[in-house]
Formats: sequence, structure tokens, C-alpha cells
Amino acid sequence: MSEAQRRSTRLAMTSPAGQQFVCEEDEEDEEAPVEQKTRGKKRKTEDRQSKGDGQSHAKKIRGRRGKLEDLVEMPLDVLFEIFARLKPIDLLNLARTSKDLRAMLMSRSSSSIWKEARTHVIPALPECPEDLSEPEYANFLFGKNCHHCARKVSTTHIGWDARTRICSRCMDDHCVPLKNFRPSGYPEILKTFIPGISVIKKSGRYNRFVFFKFDDLWRKQYQSMDTTTAKNKWLEEKVKERKAIKEHAVACEAWFKKVLEDLDLEKTRLIEDRRAIVVKRVKELGWGDELAKMTQYYDPRPQDSDTVTKVCQKDLTEQILLNLEPYLNQHMERVKRDRVYGERKDLLRKRLPILGVVRNNCVSTLPVNGVYPTANELLCNPAIRNIIDNTPLSANFTEDDLAQTVAQLFPDITRQLQQDIELQLLELLPKEYGPDPIVDPKTAFELATTVFACASCNRFLRHPRVLVHSCTMAYKCPPEIEDHKVLNELYTFHDRDRYRNHRGCISFDEKSAKLIGEVVEMCGFDGLTTTAKQMDDANPIFECVGCNDPHQGRVMMTWAGVLNHSHLVRDYAISNETLAKSMELELVSEKEANIVRERMKEEQERRRARCARELICAHCGHDKDDSVKLAQHVKNVHSIPNPTSKDMVPAIDRDHVPPIFYMWPPRST
Repeated sequence: MSEAQRRSTRLAMTSPAGQQFVCEEDEEDEEAPVEQKTRGKKRKTEDRQSKGDGQSHAKKIRGRRGKLEDLVEMPLDVLFEIFARLKPIDLLNLARTSKDLRAMLMSRSSSSIWKEARTHVIPALPECPEDLSEPEYANFLFGKNCHHCARKVSTTHIGWDARTRICSRCMDDHCVPLKNFRPSGYPEILKTFIPGISVIKKSGRYNRFVFFKFDDLWRKQYQSMDTTTAKNKWLEEKVKERKAIKEHAVACEAWFKKVLEDLDLEKTRLIEDRRAIVVKRVKELGWGDELAKMTQYYDPRPQDSDTVTKVCQKDLTEQILLNLEPYLNQHMERVKRDRVYGERKDLLRKRLPILGVVRNNCVSTLPVNGVYPTANELLCNPAIRNIIDNTPLSANFTEDDLAQTVAQLFPDITRQLQQDIELQLLELLPKEYGPDPIVDPKTAFELATTVFACASCNRFLRHPRVLVHSCTMAYKCPPEIEDHKVLNELYTFHDRDRYRNHRGCISFDEKSAKLIGEVVEMCGFDGLTTTAKQMDDANPIFECVGCNDPHQGRVMMTWAGVLNHSHLVRDYAISNETLAKSMELELVSEKEANIVRERMKEEQERRRARCARELICAHCGHDKDDSVKLAQHVKNVHSIPNPTSKDMVPAIDRDHVPPIFYMWPPRST
């Protein structure tokens, strides 16, 4: 066999830098006859006879083998007309199907076909550079394989000025990070032309690598020159060559960027078309009206959800749409629920303050120390709720829409509210007030021994203070009230937004009731029938003998002050076990009691004038000042020149028990 016959028609093309590519090209322009390599004969197997007729089964051939074998037999003008309508990537794939097609397309005489194929690429390609042939240029731009390991990978990194595609695994063998690269052995001007590649990681970090083989090649070439003239000539040619490659690489990179942008636009268009199909299916499911009510910037549209976006990455089949329907229904149900909730919230945000104004107008005509419903409690009334709910949103909702109805219902709502609270308080009372009572439950709140305790502020409460105690007013709407979620979001820390939830912190104080029972009996009254009013009218004064202080005097207190004093004695005993004092009460004489009452009254008036906000304006309920400023308020606001006790009354939710009085001289020890 001659040398020419043994010579392979596959000619590996090498870039000026020595980089080998996958594309091949014939050595000569004319198509020389190529000797076909004789294939080895496969080992024949014994024919397997059919069980039925004794005939052997024909071997099934997968795919469509041999379909292109007659293509090369076509007339050249017809064949070239077909090739001229293809794109470079099509010619590449076609050249890899058979040796005959490869021999034809890789011939230099077929360069016009490749040039024509490049004109079909949009956006337009840069012209083929001088350092690459047409097939090599096509493989560089459109190939899928790594030019170093020939593996077909999903992603390759492109070195535009290195004329190569490289996979991540091969980068370790052919590249080095730019920060670690130290070129040497040739002029400095050439170092700026070292081919490199930029890699952007998923984290967004930007890394630059260079191909160190160029550095080795250029060093060897430069140092192989014997004379300075030769080195200068080599340098001049190399700089000129690399400048041209650099300019072409920039053009290719710009083209590739435009290709990616066009692909993104096309992908976006396809996804939008598929989203339109999803929207059509949502309308077919009966959600057209709900879609029309959605706003693009507020409501989560179904076609914009992550689930639908993921589905729209591929073609939508009927089965995919059927599988998507449950999610679409759930999504639209959630959207509708949120829309109704938002509309309800907006309606109450606008109209609840108006109801609060109407409520305050009603309260302003009633005594200041009453038990009155808040605006949110008025909203629970069906008639009032009906007005707020059914008045069109487009209507100008004002106080006049509610004033008449609220004024008519306010007394009944107030009465029912107080009854409900008292029924709940009756459930807290001990059994002797229960189903087989010794005392009438209707008068149980009036008894001197009916004492409640607040777990929040540790105060002793009596009726009617317990009905309006601030600790029983909660800003959190009870779950049994309709719209409780909306109302909890709308609270603004005003009385109109509060609810009575006293059962969470109010309890009947049995120890205090027992102590008061003993105090009542010390006065000669019956502990089961004596009322708090009877004790206030008698106004007995007690002395705690155990708390006698040689430095301050004898400890005097009213019957109601016994509870406060017992609380102090208990705390003192807990913190000072060795000095614990027992509470020994004695009823003082009427002569001493009269003196103590006058002194207690003076001290109480002094405390009110100094800082305590125990009094409120009987005309408007103003309670932010001491008694001196409050009197000035009555004069200025209500034009009353000489305010009296009728104009400034004790606030219902304040402690009006006179303070302890130390009477001098102390008891002798």
C-alpha cells in the first residue's frame, strides 16, 4: 500500500497557538479516491429456527441506517443548492454522518457552501478569521464538545481569543488563575495578549483564568531566535497577529452576547404564550370574574406563580394542564379569600372610626361613670352591622347613616352588655351565692364581702368598678366575634377598639371576703347581709395594733382600707420573716374616729390636688389632670365659675379609699 493511500484524510487543524480542534479538512482541494478500510468480519452465530415454520427471523435494525447514502449520488448543483440552505451547525452534523459527506464538506472547494450557510445565521456572524478555516470556525461557534477532551458536556467555557471551548474539568490542566500567573521570557508588550477566559460562578463571583500553554509556546519561540533582528520580526508579526485575533474575539463575544439576549427574548415570549394558555384554562374553570378583579401589582396572578412558571418552561400538553387544575383552583380560592378579606378590612378601616364618633356622641349625653359599649362591641349588633356592610362602597358614608339607629339601640345594647358582664361575674362567686343561695344573687354585688381581685394589677375591686376596670379591656378581639382577624389588625389603642375580656384576669377573692366579713362583724353587722353602702355610711375606723410605730404613731384606717393594709402587712411579713407583724385590728372610739376621719379627708384632698387623677369632669369625662387643673378645666371649657363636687366626680375605675393615717401619740410599749 502506497504512502498516499495510507495517509488519512482526517487532518487535524491546529491554531497558530498549537490548539487542536475537532474539525477536520482534506489535505488537497480535489477529491482523491479514498481506500475504504476493510472491516473485520463479525462472528456468525447459528441461525435460530422458528418454532412454527422453521424460518429464521430477520435481524431488526434500529434507527434509519443508510438513508443518506444516496445523497452524494445527486447532481452537484442540486446537492450544493440543498447545502446552501442549511446553517453551519447543520453542515457540521451532516459532515459527521458519513465519510463521503465529510470528504465533500471538509474540502476547501466547499468553502463557498460554508460562507453561504453563515449568511443564514441571525444575528449576523463576524467574518471567518484568517487563522481558522470555515468548518473550524463553525465548530468553534456552534460546537458542543470540549476541544481538549472531546466530551460533549452541557456547558463549555469559551476562550474567544484562544479559539477554544473548554469544560470545567479540563480547565485545571490548561488554565491558571490570572492572579497566580507570572509570564516571563518574552517582551512585556506580548503579555497583554495572553488568551484568557472569564468564569462567573453561581454565587456571582467573577474569576479570570489564562491559558498557560501560550506562555510556554511564546517563550520557546522567542528564545529560539538567534538574532535580535529575528526576535524583533517575530515579535512584530506576533503582535499583529494577536491584535487581529483580539479584535475578532471582541466581535465574536458581542455576537454571542446578542445571541443569548435573543434566546432569552424568545424564551420569554414562549413562556408568556404558555402563560396565556394557563390564563385561558383558569377562565374555563370559572374564575374569569375573579381574574378581572385582580390588580397586577397587588394580587398574585396565577400565571406569575412559581409553580406555573416552572410548568411553562416546557410545552403545555392537555395532560399537564389537567394536572395543573387543582393548583389553579386552590390559588384562585386563596386569592378570592384574600380579596374579600382586604375589601372587608378597607371597609371597616373607613367606617369603624365613623361608628366611634357616633358612639361618643351618644355617650356624651349620658352620665360619665357608666358601662357603655365600645365601637367594636356596637359592630356586633346585627342592625348596625347591616348598615355598615350593605351601604355601597361608592356611597359617601357619614355619621348620619348610623346616628339614628345607634341612638335607638344604644340603651338596650348598654343594658344587655352590663347584664352579660354581671352574669359572668356571678359565675365567679362562691357556692353560697349559687343555685341554692343564702343571699339573693341580684343583690350579691352590693354586699360588703363581695370582693374581686385583678391578677394583672393586684388591686381589690368592687362593683361597679369591676365592670369597667381597665385591665379587663382587651385590644385583642375574641375569636367568637365575627371579623375578629380584621379587627385585630385595625386596633389603634383607643377605647372604641377595645373589648371586655375580664374573665381572664378577674377572680373572686375569698381571703379578702373572709377578712371583710370579720371586720363587718366587729362593727356589729351581719356579714352575709350587710352592704358596702351601709359600711360606708357607718364609716368605722380601725386601728392595727400590731403595726404601731413609735416613730410615726398609731395606724388608723377605714373599713375598706383594711384590705390595702392587709396586703402591705402580708408583703412585709414575706420579706422580713423575723420581723413579721401580725394584723391585730381594734375598732376605735367614736371620738378618735371623728378626728381620724377629718385628717384622712384632708390627706385625700391633698393627694388629689398634688398628682392623683381620681376625679373626672362630670360634663365631658376629662380625666387627665389633678383636681386643681380639673377645676380650671371646668371653668374654662364649661363656663362654670365655681366648680363643686357635682362638676368633678370620682372616676369609677380609681381607688378612692382614704390613705392610712398615723395618729399621734403612738401606743406605749
